[in-house]
Amino acid sequence: MAAWPGLLLLYICLCLVFPADALAGRLLPLPGADQHPQPATRDSSIAPRDNRVIVLTYHHLVLAADPLQPNPMALPVSEFAWQMGYLHQNGFQSITLQQLQAYLRGELDLPEKSVLITFDDGYESNYLYAAPVMARYRMHGVIFLIGQPILTNPVTGLPALPHLTGLQLQRLQRSGYWEFGYHTYNHHYQVNGKSVLLSLTAQELQQDLQNFQQLMSSLQLPPCRAVAYPYGQYNRTVLEEVERQGYTLGFTVTPGVIRPGQNPLLLSRFTISSLLTRQQFQALLNRQVS
Repeated sequence: MAAWPGLLLLYICLCLVFPADALAGRLLPLPGADQHPQPATRDSSIAPRDNRVIVLTYHHLVLAADPLQPNPMALPVSEFAWQMGYLHQNGFQSITLQQLQAYLRGELDLPEKSVLITFDDGYESNYLYAAPVMARYRMHGVIFLIGQPILTNPVTGLPALPHLTGLQLQRLQRSGYWEFGYHTYNHHYQVNGKSVLLSLTAQELQQDLQNFQQLMSSLQLPPCRAVAYPYGQYNRTVLEEVERQGYTLGFTVTPGVIRPGQNPLLLSRFTISSLLTRQQFQALLNRQVS
């Protein structure tokens, strides 16, 4: 019994030395870890639908929203976990890029409630927070990576959010639940409100695409065959060069569902932001599946 005061003092010291935010990243289980699902609510309002696919798009995850610097693209982990639990409890099944491609070609019938879960930009929070939650439900995910992320926020001048490391990418890939796609090598920014990708010549775009594939090869990762256009913007040059370089799937940010026979390089996605309430998330799925 005399040891308890000492243990309590040690615990308090650890809490002071290691803030909760830092501990969370270290203690969350690695991708593929077996966890018991948290209770989720089954939604009886979801009606049967015809064979359509919904694509959800996420960006950055945070432990808690910052009220002083709100960021719609930074979703609290608790909300992400609730959404994944909702999908699982209501019978939605995550699919892979290969399955989606076969579906578009009419070569594969997918389950009625099929969903593709994607992440843009390749933030480290995808590994620290999203991967453990999705492993809990055995869900597949796709991360569209920036080959050379911008290191400084151009607006604030502060260090940019940390992105995935090569080791983290390799561990995600080895888990068997994650795939990667192209989100430019080093052209993910805007000029006068437009994606700089639109101003590249065919030769410049070709070089960017090749640099990205060389990076994937250097990390011993499979070549990418899917692209997410930065800011959802594209033009004829982008579409032609992407197809010429062997990419078979292209994603915009235009809301909508996917059906067989659609142009595989112009696929719709629903962007999930921190402004979306749980009721709106349910309504979005119900509206699209009914």
